[in-house]
Formats: sequence, C-alpha cells, structure tokens
Amino acid sequence: MDIDIDEDSSSENENYEEEERVPQQATTQRISLDFLRAFFGGGFTRWGNYTVDAEVTGSSEGEEEADNDEENEEESEGVSNAERSSSSSGDPNISPKLYGTALATNIKNATNPSQEFYTFNQNNNNNNNNHKSNAGSLTSRLFAREISAYKHLPFTPSTKNHITSTHFLPLKAKEFCQYGEHVFCGQFSHDGSVYMTACQDGHLRLYNTATWRRFKLILARYIGWSIIDTDYSPDQRFVAYSSWSPYVHLCNIYGEAEIHDALEFVPVGGDRFCLFSIKFSPDSRAMIGGANDGCVYFYDLERKEREMVFRGHDDDINSVSYLDGSGNLIVSGSDDELAKLWDTRILNPDRPKPVGVFVGHQGGITHISSKGDGRYLITNAKDQELKLWDIRNIASGGMRGRSHRRFYYGFRDTTRAPHPEDKSLMTYRGHVVSRTLIRAYFSPLHTTGQRYIYSGSANGCAYIYDVLSGKVVETLKGHQSIIRDLSWHPFIPELITTSWDCTVRHWTPHPLADRTR
Repeated sequence: MDIDIDEDSSSENENYEEEERVPQQATTQRISLDFLRAFFGGGFTRWGNYTVDAEVTGSSEGEEEADNDEENEEESEGVSNAERSSSSSGDPNISPKLYGTALATNIKNATNPSQEFYTFNQNNNNNNNNHKSNAGSLTSRLFAREISAYKHLPFTPSTKNHITSTHFLPLKAKEFCQYGEHVFCGQFSHDGSVYMTACQDGHLRLYNTATWRRFKLILARYIGWSIIDTDYSPDQRFVAYSSWSPYVHLCNIYGEAEIHDALEFVPVGGDRFCLFSIKFSPDSRAMIGGANDGCVYFYDLERKEREMVFRGHDDDINSVSYLDGSGNLIVSGSDDELAKLWDTRILNPDRPKPVGVFVGHQGGITHISSKGDGRYLITNAKDQELKLWDIRNIASGGMRGRSHRRFYYGFRDTTRAPHPEDKSLMTYRGHVVSRTLIRAYFSPLHTTGQRYIYSGSANGCAYIYDVLSGKVVETLKGHQSIIRDLSWHPFIPELITTSWDCTVRHWTPHPLADRTR
C-alpha cells in the first residue's frame, strides 16, 4: 500500500515517534514563518508539520490575543526606562529583553509577517546574569537583529549552519508510507524537489516534495532478487537503478514520453552478476559501477556503450563514489576490507594501480560517501565501524586486501584490537552493520555545515554522529527492522529513513528540541 501525505497535514492523531528526552523547565517562544524565510535567504518555504498558532505572546486563540496584549501593555507601563535601555543595550552577548506588546509589535513591524507562528523551545531564563547562556539561541539572535543590537551582521553562513544544526535536528517522526516488501533505497534529488524510493516489490516511486504526492511510478525490469542501488543524474533529468542483472536501467524523471533504457555493462565473466553500486559522473555524461566480480565499470551514456573496465579488488565491490566535481577521482570499497582511490587521468585498465589505499577496516566495506571537497570521505563497514579519511594521509597503492579473511554479516567482536596500520582520522561506533549494505553520509552543507555524519543500522535506529568528537548526538528510534538507506534534505532540516519493516519514516525538527550544544 502506498500512502501519500499532504504537506499541511497536522492532525493531532498522527502517529509520531517522538524523542523521549525533553528539556525541563522550558517555556515556548513563537517565531513567524516570514522570519524563518528571511533567515534562510528565501529558500525556506515550509517547516515540516509544526502546529500553527495565530498569536505571539502565549494564547492559542486569536480572539484571546487582544485581551492578553492589553494586559501586557498595562504591565509594561510600569517598567522603568532604565530597565528598558539596559535590556536592549548594544552588547551582542546579552539577550534583549522586551515587555508586553512591545515584543509582539517588534516582531510584526519588522517583516510584516503572516499570522503563522511556529513554536519551539527555549530555556526559561529571565535573569540578566544568565543571559549569556542563551546568547546563541535563535530567538536571541532574531530579536537582537530586529532591534539593531548587533554592530556587525549576526547571520553569516556559518552562524546559520550553527543555529539549524544545533536547534533544528530532525527528531520527530511519522510514518510517511508503507509498502508490501522491504525498502532498499530512498534518496532526495540534488535540489531536494524529488524523493525516490526503491522497493523489493520491483517499483521505484517518485514524490514531489512540495506536496509529498507521488507523481511517477516506475516498474523495474529484470531485477532478480531486488533493486540494489539507485542514483540521480546531476542534471536531474534521469534516475538509474541496478540489480542482479548485467543491465543498468535509465529512466526519465519528467516528460510525457517514457524513457526506460537498458544499458548493458558487459560483465567480464561469471554467470551471476550484480552492480552493487552505481554513480553518475558529475557532468551526467557517464556512469561508474562496482560489481561482485571485483571490477569497476565505466559506461559512456552518450555513446551508449561500456567505455572501460578494470579489476580493482580481490572481492565484491560494494560501493563506488566520485570524490569531487571534477570526475577524475573515484573511490571504491570492497569486501577485501580496503577502499582505493583511483585517478582516471593516469589509469591503465590493463595494469590498474590506485593512487592510494585506505587501510584500517577489519571487515568488508559496505558504503562510501564523499564530503564533496576532494579531501574527505567516510566508509561504513562490517566491522561495525564508520571511519573518516583524508586522502592526503593514505597508504601506498601497492597494498593488497585480505579476501581470505572476508567478513560476513553478523560478525561483531568488541574486543578486537585496532588495525595496526589504521590511517583514518576518526572512528565512529554505535550503529550495527548486518545482513545488508548499510549506508552512511555527511549531513547537508546548507543547513548543518556538514557537521554531522548519519548512518542507518540493523537495529532499526538511525544514528547521528558529531564529526569532530565522534560521539553519538542523536539516536532516532522508530523502525522495527533494518534501516538500509536514509537521506537528509539538502536545504531543509528533514530526514527520511527507509527500512526492511516495509515503511518509510519522515523526520522533522522536534518542537521541544531547542538545545544549545
């Protein structure tokens, strides 16, 4: 069954899976949608499924607003001018203190907002001596900006990333849709306008994220066991999917004429063939794939033929990725426990030699994700570890893997000593890798500054790690089975997880999750 959900759905009976930990001794402030749109530079169009109120200072009924405003105005008249001037001083480290209707008037007159106000939590702190603890909160910054308390521009790109990544993590879940089979893949498009799922029932479903209605259903061909991997073309014209088949299928996203082309990758050998990972090139003109025969395949989409193939590993290649936008550097990860960096400009397919090797895992690598800056990448592996790498600190290209010690799913040795030649920058532990190729990614640049790494897990949870400290920042609970894939919206703090419990869950910011980390 495929359930579509309207964007403005806000029923109180919706089955949300909410975070149990709620800040204590908290009160709520309300910020207008226009404020948030201005804050995000005009790219902010909606805010999950927050409850909408029509007032500013505490009442949930529009007709009670006037009564409260009158009472607050009378109370505000007794406040001395000295208190007002001291509370709105030019010190950016002190939260401005506004009284009665002055607070509401200041907000309304600043941006002429609509009557939509979205609640979120802020520590109840009325003591001026303690205002510094809230100096970085969103309300403090917005209020200070509107009364010109800042001498310099308070909302730099880094400040925006800090606020959204600390106060608006996607922690509240509701079931988006339910299918009849395991859900293997789910990804937002590059601009976030499309969300696609790939299910074991042999269908790809494409949703318009402005309305969250499905606009296209693709019946996959020759998939064997299941659809294994999918990808969007960077020009956002096509999607591709792979399975236990020598073909990768290319389908158009938009247009009246349906395109469903079978691209034959011509396997080197063997009866059973599967491309476990496929990726479009940054210019959308080519595609690479990693296969179960240990080879990396290059396909020319303009000439519709296989361009090159070389044997890069001694075991299954589970993941491939471009390192940056140039298309010259690619990384492959395998069950031989190694990830390898290749430069296509100097690559000889007859005698392939990697530029470098990432050594440190003691289990097969399930997924590789690049930060996109040409330097950093992460690898997820069957040794239950996720590692961060710098390509400037890798082993020589002559190192071979250990396919004779191939790790199967389910192996978990918590007493194992670290790899003696581990060159990774950081190791992240907590999630479970079992039974399938579980994926991990960097959080979006626009809203988080890529401050986090997030991963699926075989225990039905999604894990969000802090890149620098390696600690688990949040554990998202809600699924009853493996989360194989998950995707964070590139411009809005929303996360979607796909699971083997046959459901897709939509995570949005928790209304009581405003916490300064």
